Formats: sequence, C-alpha cells, structure tokens
Amino acid sequence: MKMNRTPKFVLSGVACMTFVLTGCSRGGLDTSSSTDALPASSLLDTPVYKKGDVVLLNGFESVKDMYAMKQTNLGIDSIGKMSISSTQKKEGSSSLLYEYQQGGNPLLLQRIDHSLAPTLDWGIIDKVSIWVFNTQIEGLKANLKLIANGNLALLTSESQSLASNEWTQLSFDIDAVTRYKNKNDIVGITLEMEMGNQEGTFYIDQMEATIGDSVSDQDIANPVIQKITDLPEASEIDDEKEFLKVLTVKGSYDALTDAQKALVNNVSKLNECVAKTDGYGLLFDAGTTLFSMITTSAADYNWSGAMLNEDDPDFGARIHLNVSSTAGSNGGIMELRYGALENASEYNEVILYVYNPIAEKRTLISATGQAWSGLTCYFELQPESWNRIRIPMTKLDASGGYFLVQQPVSDGWLFSGFLGITNERSANDMIATIDALPDPSSTLTDEDTKAIQAAKDAYDSLSEEAQKLVTNKAKLEQLVAIAIYGELVKPVITLIENLPDASAIIEYSQVHIVEKAKEAYDELPDEAKVIVTNADKLNLCLEKAEEISKSILAVKAMLSSLDDSLEGQDEIFRFLSAKEIYESLSEGEKAKLTSEEKALYDSLASKTSGYRNLYSAKDNSLLTDPAPGDYTNVSVTRNAINDKYGNVFALKVKKAHEKSGATSFKPFASLDVTGIKAVRFAIFNPTGAWQNNSSCVRSDWGKTKSQQLPGEYQVGEGKAWSIIEIPVKDFYDTNDVFFVLNSAGANFKEDERHPVTKGTWLISSFYGVTDDAYYTEKAADTVALVDALPEASSITDLSSETKVNEAKASYDALPEEAKAKVTNVEKLNACVSKIEAIIGDLALQIDNAIEALPAPETITKENFSTYRDAILSANNEYTMARQSVKDAVTKADKLEQLVAKLKEFNPLLAIDMIDRLPLADAIASESDMVQVLSVKNFLDSLTSEEQAAVTNANKLTECLAKCDKAKSLVSPLAGASGIASGRDTGNKGETGTTFDATYGSVFTVRPKNANAIGDFHFNNVDATSYEKVAFNIFNPLNKDASFVLYTVIDGSCAKGKVFTLKANSWNTIVFDTATYGSNFFFILNDTSSSEGTWLISNLIGLSESALPQETVLLRGGTEGALN
Repeated sequence: MKMNRTPKFVLSGVACMTFVLTGCSRGGLDTSSSTDALPASSLLDTPVYKKGDVVLLNGFESVKDMYAMKQTNLGIDSIGKMSISSTQKKEGSSSLLYEYQQGGNPLLLQRIDHSLAPTLDWGIIDKVSIWVFNTQIEGLKANLKLIANGNLALLTSESQSLASNEWTQLSFDIDAVTRYKNKNDIVGITLEMEMGNQEGTFYIDQMEATIGDSVSDQDIANPVIQKITDLPEASEIDDEKEFLKVLTVKGSYDALTDAQKALVNNVSKLNECVAKTDGYGLLFDAGTTLFSMITTSAADYNWSGAMLNEDDPDFGARIHLNVSSTAGSNGGIMELRYGALENASEYNEVILYVYNPIAEKRTLISATGQAWSGLTCYFELQPESWNRIRIPMTKLDASGGYFLVQQPVSDGWLFSGFLGITNERSANDMIATIDALPDPSSTLTDEDTKAIQAAKDAYDSLSEEAQKLVTNKAKLEQLVAIAIYGELVKPVITLIENLPDASAIIEYSQVHIVEKAKEAYDELPDEAKVIVTNADKLNLCLEKAEEISKSILAVKAMLSSLDDSLEGQDEIFRFLSAKEIYESLSEGEKAKLTSEEKALYDSLASKTSGYRNLYSAKDNSLLTDPAPGDYTNVSVTRNAINDKYGNVFALKVKKAHEKSGATSFKPFASLDVTGIKAVRFAIFNPTGAWQNNSSCVRSDWGKTKSQQLPGEYQVGEGKAWSIIEIPVKDFYDTNDVFFVLNSAGANFKEDERHPVTKGTWLISSFYGVTDDAYYTEKAADTVALVDALPEASSITDLSSETKVNEAKASYDALPEEAKAKVTNVEKLNACVSKIEAIIGDLALQIDNAIEALPAPETITKENFSTYRDAILSANNEYTMARQSVKDAVTKADKLEQLVAKLKEFNPLLAIDMIDRLPLADAIASESDMVQVLSVKNFLDSLTSEEQAAVTNANKLTECLAKCDKAKSLVSPLAGASGIASGRDTGNKGETGTTFDATYGSVFTVRPKNANAIGDFHFNNVDATSYEKVAFNIFNPLNKDASFVLYTVIDGSCAKGKVFTLKANSWNTIVFDTATYGSNFFFILNDTSSSEGTWLISNLIGLSESALPQETVLLRGGTEGALN
C-alpha cells in the first residue's frame, strides 16, 4: 500500500459519537490513563526486541481486549457497537466484531498504554498493521492513523479498499524522522472505516507493530541534505517561490542539533542560496507548523477534517488539509488560525500560495479576529489551481490571524508557508518605481497618469514603516496632485477666487459663503490640497469669518431670523447660539442691539430658561476618541457657524473604520448634568443617503440608542438635519458616552454608496433640557395635536379618528408630570367620546343589517336570489369598515356564516359573476381581462358537478377567447399569502381576502403604520414570459390618492412611477415587465390611506405586444391621470 510519510496530521471533529459499549470525553481523544483495562502482560518489565520482531498490540481474544479499543468522538454522531466474536478470526480463537448503524465514519482508537505492549519504545518501530474482514459492503474503504498528544495524526495510510468476505491487512511504515521527533508523544493508533452512512458489519484482528532499526543522526540529516541538493543553484534563484523554498529548507536545517548539522555536507550551497533571499523572511513555516482548526465560533463554523505537513517541490513544504464535513447552512465554514508572526514589524507584506481543490471558485477570507471579525481581506481562489495571496501587513495582526473558506468540503487543500517582504525591500522597490516616473514639470500623457496612479496605489498599500523609508515620496505626491487631482481642484480654486478679499468680509451672510468654500476644500484628498494655489486666501477669509461669527453681527443676524413664537428645535438652538455669543461680548458691543432687538432677545431668553448650554461648539473642541472595541478611525474637527443651528462643530471623517465603515467620537470628557432631564444636539448628514444612522453608546456597550439620519436625497438640499436626544438617566450617569456614525449603502441600483467620509458633518452645541422644560415641551406636542382637532360637537364621521387616536396615544404615552401640563385634555376626552359614539352607531348599523338577514341554515337554492344581494351588501359594508368599527360589530360571526352559506351555492354565484361580464365583442381593456380571468379562476375552483350546473359558461368561454394573450399570475383564491407588506420600506399593513360579487375573491389591504403609507407586494410572481402585467385596485377614499410603483434590483429600489387612483373607484394598473420585472412593489402614498380598506384583484400577465403604455384606467374605461 502506498503511504503518506510526512509528519503531523491534525484531526478535528464536529460532534461526539454515540457509544454503545464504550465512551469518550467530548472535545478530543480519550487520553486518560487507567490500569483497570490493561492486560496483565502490560505490568511486566519492558522486554528487549530485535529488528524484525513483530509485537502484538491487541489480539482481540477477550472482553478486556475489546475495552482497550475505544470509539472516539472524531466522527459525527457515530452509532455502533462492539463485541468479541468467534465467527471470524485471523489468528487465535476470536476477533473484534464492530456493527455500524448510522452517523459519521466510525473512528476506533487503540491506546498504546492499554495495549499488550504499553512500554514499547516507538523510536524503533518502523511499521504498524491491522487485519479487517468486510462482511458485505462493496467498495468499503478504511485507513490507519498514528496519533500523538493533542490529537495530531503523525502518519496516515491512504484509503484502501476492503474486499467483501475476506481478510485485508492495513499498514503503514514509520519513517526515521517521525520516530525520532515524536516517539515520546505517540498515544495510539486509529482505524477509520469510510462507511458512507451505510449499515455494515466487519471484524478486526491482529494489531501489530514491527521492530526496525534505531534512528541515527545521519538518518535525521539525510532528508535535509536531499532538500538542499534539490535546490536550484544560487545564481538561478530569482522569484518568490524559490525564495520561499530556500527559506523553508533553511528552517529544516536550523531545527537540527549541532551533531546533525555537522553531517550536512552541502550546507555551503544552502548558505549561498540564502544569501539570494535578502529582503525576504519566512514568517510561517509550513514544514514544521500547522494551523489550529477552529470549530467553535458558531453553528456554521462546526466542521471536521485532517491536516498534515508535507514536502512540496515548488515551495519546500506545504500544509495539506482535507475537509471531510461541515455543519450549518450554505455549506458551512472552515476556519483556521495561525499563530504569532515573528518580527512582523520588519515586514511590509506577506505572500503565500493556496491550492483550491474544488472545481468551482471559492473565496479565501483573511481576518484578524475569530469568526470573520476585525480587519478582513477577500481573495478569489480559482478552481483546481494554485492562487497567489498577497496580504499587506496593515491588514494583519502580528499576534496571529484567521483564514476562512465557505463551502470547503474536499480533500487536497494546500497552503504554502508565509513569505515576508521586508519594509526595506518594499521601500527600495517603491523608490525605483517613483524614480522611473516622469518629471513633474514635463507634459504628462495618459500612460503617465496610469503609471502614477499605479505607483500611488502601491505606496498607499505600504506599511507605515516602509513608507517612512521612501526617500522620494515628495516627487510622487507632486505627480499625484498634478495628474490625478488636477481637474478635481479646479472648482475649489474657482470658489476661493470668487470669495471677497478678507478685508471686504464685513457681513454675517458672507460667513456662510466662506464656509461653503472651506467644506469644498476639506473634501479634497490631502494630496490635492497642495496644488490649491489660493489656499492662503481661504485661510485669511476663514479668520475674518470666524471673527464675525463671534461678533454682534452674528447675534443680530440670528435674531433677525426669529420671532417671539420660537417654533421648532432649530430656532431654539439658533437662539441659544446667539445668546452664547451675546454673553461673551463686551458691554459696548452688547449695546449695539436696537431696542426692538433687545426686547426680542430678552423675551426669547425667558422662554428658553429651561435650556442650558452644556458643551459649546463656539470655542470647544470635539473629541474624536474612538468608541471602545475595534472602531479605529481618523477624523478632524473645527469650529464653524451655520445659518440654521448657529455654532457647530465641523467634523470631517478622513478614514472610517476598516471593516464596518463607521466612525465614532467621544465629544467631551464630561458634562455637568445636574437638574438636566435630557441632552440634545443637532447633526447634519452630508452623505446624501437615506439610511446613515447615529448610535449613542456607553463605553461598556451596556446601553445604546440609535436613530436614522435622513440625507439630502430624502429630505432636500440643506435640510438633512436631525435632533438627537439622549436621556441623562440611561447614559450620563457615568459621563462615558460615545457616538457612532454608521455608513450607508446605495439608495438605488444606479446610486453610489454613501460612506461617512463623504462631506462634512455638522454637529451643534450640546444643550441640556431641565426637568420642567422637558415635561412642558413633551406636553406641548400633545397640546398641539389636541388643538388641531375639530371641536367634538362638529365631529360627525370617522374622518378625524386617526388624528384623535394619535392625540390620545400621545397623551397616554406622557409621564404623569407631562400629563399635568396638557391644558386641553377636556377637549381631547370629548373628541374621544364622540369618536367612540360614532363607532358604536356604525357598528350598530352593521349589526342591524346582519340581524335583518335570515339564519344561515335557512338559505336554500330556492331563496338564494332573494337574500344574496342583502348578504353581499352587508358583507361589503363590514369589509370596507374601519377596523375600530369591525371590532365593535357583535354579529360578525353570523355574517361570516352567511357568506360561507352563499358559497354552498357556488354555481349560482358563478352565474351571477358571468352575467356581470361584458360581452366578448365588447372586451377592450386590461380591466376587462382582469375581470374575465378572475371569474375563470372562481369557476376553476368549483367541483366538476358545480361547474356543470353553471348554465351560462358559454359566455365565459367566448370572453376567454378574447383574452388568449393573458394569464392569471397571482389569485386571491389561493389565500391572503398572495400579497404581503413591509418588505421594502418597512411600512407594514394588514392583508387578507374577501368575497366580491364581480371578481369572486379579492385581496384586502390597509396600511397601519404611523404615517398611514403602506408598502405592498405580490408574492411568488413570475412574469418573465409576459410583456405587461395588470391588476385592478379599488380606492375606498373620498379623494384621489397617489400610488407609486417600484421595482427592486440587487436589493435596492429603482424605477419609481407615480399613478393617481380615482376616489371610490376601481382603477386598473398596467406596466411593462421590461422595466419592472417580477420583483416589484407599490406604495399607497397618501397619509389618509389607512382610513379605508383597499381591494385588489388577481394579477395577470399579458403577452400581446400591442398594448397601451403604463396607465391607470377607471372601471368605465376612462384613462385616469398619470404623473
């Protein structure tokens, strides 16, 4: 049998086996030592052996011998049982019978200290063997492994087929190096049966060891001599693979003792080869070191496999990894850990090679933290080939790291050692690259620009230490500024040129013009700023602008934008900024306010007495210490002024956190929050995104508060401000608060990402709100909601219900201290009582209508037509009622039974629906086709006997002939699951189905979120074979409503289209699949949309090319408005 003869093979398992006759400790081989199961011979003195002797380790003659063989936990939930049997035997009177039942491959361990030769010197053993009898399974394979402490498989045989109904010997040779290095660590021998989850029975007998020669120093030196002989001549060494091979061989030589080194007669060649590797080092030796196999990070990381070191003709050595199984979803994850990288600070980057044995691409993930955390890099591994992996030291951790691969199950993963390239070598290569670039004063070509960009990318990837050694960096920076950023700086230079001279800046309005120029300048990369030729002018203007922003001119300008009403948080913030500036002025400057301005100032100061400036953006610095954990980022701040919020910090994020894309800051060391209920500040999101968000966190992460920050894309230019309120009780008790700004993805497919590094964030001063002001303010919101309600005496219907409920919910949510400040609570109570009375009256009307109907059991075929319209009318009234009215109806069960009773007369319902259809020759619109196919769906749902009773089916057949290009895609008859809500915007609603006299069955939808705007989509739509899709929708409102259609591409909203739905009418929506595909959704874009129940027909596909464009049609066929 062919053997793998290279040392150290690591095994890892997913779960512990189930044992019948013996057990194991979870987490590894049973390495406990016990004399209870030792044969008597193990207590004898160590015998003396000679070469060629065969030593019996286990003859399996007794139950005691059976207990010396243990099932281990290296398989996955293996179940089997062992016994001593005389049915089959190789020698002696019996053998070990193993009956496998299910689970992973059985792995049976013979402990050496439980064998018949427990004191055997393994330094003189050169062969191990065992006999196996396979009773029935065709193609069964097995292998042997030699196990050392730590679950290391030092050697393994290749899998060998076991012929049916005969004995087969498995064996492997133990080479001199393995014996020499590991003789004191060997703990046992394992037999693995590759069962493939097939039940099977086999016998085991005669486990033996054969005595060989003792190992000499020459035996150990010879493999190293051969490796040196196999190296190319030093003059031929000139690439990474050869450097890696030379350094790996040097590692083998360095591991020898002095006596063994003295026997290496070609060390001079090795030294010559090593001299050619100047600038390189071996950071991880694949010939002597193995990865740790991490199987505990999470369920998906639970995997098993085996790993060994072996020689490699190209790299000197490699790690050979076989992944046998994984757990979890999506094929599982293999996770490997490597230890500390020696002298890592001396290196700029690491090169290694990875062989992907799978016939498909895989991705190798490098991570500094366990379970795919920390700094990460991703590398595409081409199938069945070696792949060069380059990892900058800036993406590594000197203390070690992790490799991960998803869906990794396969034998034959190979990893070379890690070749490090020193900082000095990398810097010298960079210097040569820059020297080869053209002179900055020359005319640059497109090819020059590409070369400059490549050089910049190479420089940016260098470690900090390597960058310090690049002596001609200035030339590169100059070239980068000219070639890459030349066009970028032109608009900024123009903005600065258009600024007045600093001496001419005399008005507060000019301050904001200077701020815009400064923000544009800050957006430039640092390399580009060096070629902004008028940057000095900008700095002079900034100095003058700062002077004005702290003067009486700023106070006057802010007061001029306010009046005595002081509405909105922005006005409060703006006045508090004005107040802060005013109080810092001299008495002479203060006197420059006019009497009207001073009167307004005093009034507003009185109104804002419950607000206190806790941390000012006028003069303080915004600290940018990162939040605890891996939130490293680079940010700069300055003081600025804003026309909306006054004094602000201008925060420019230069570099976000490597993995999360977030930045974080601790704005101040501590705050005096005595008497303060909440801390507030305003923040401007400059990225344009919809979904950046801010999180307030304590340093222990024991408390967090997150808030979405809308961007200008969502709310309009200059309006992307958000007020952040942080309760003192939860956060400021420790004065240890951080804020995290998270990045956002693209809004739509054509859109770009929105990183936190885009634009300049503006953050106001931090203000505290006293307890009394806080409760007054909270009450004011409720008071305003109640003031906006009509008088109770004028409420005659439920059109005000939503607003009354909103006001009531606002009041109920207030703490008792705030409720006491709601001065118009009596009006609220009167409105609530009036709404409740109207709900009761409407429910009573429906109850009376139901009460007037006959008992369900009295409906017959003969009186069906008499009661049908009345039952359907009551059902329609109930269906279209608000939920509050439905909840108050007491006889809904009877109505439900009556509708169900009508369906017992389905043929009569079908006859009525067919009568409602237009004549075949009159079918001229998608609305008609939707109706025809709805009726067809209803007829198809009937039994054959019911269908036979439909006397006007011929009319439907004629109509269907006119609709041969149409097909129903989603039908309400299949249940409410055909339509759903909230998938795309989070605006959820209620969905259901109800009976309809025209369509047979329709979907019901009603938004239920706070703003009453609903997001709905059809489920499981496949419109790929159709040019158009269509459906009918009933608008229950007494006004026209907006309907917006979107498609979803790569997870983002796109192709928004606005329609108008006519009031109290059925409308037909038609749109093309080329634009909207099958993955579309729609929004009922009206804040009143929750005031009624919307009805939606089945969805149909249309393959006819000659159809109208996107339209909204009224039931009568009149085209509606299309925006």
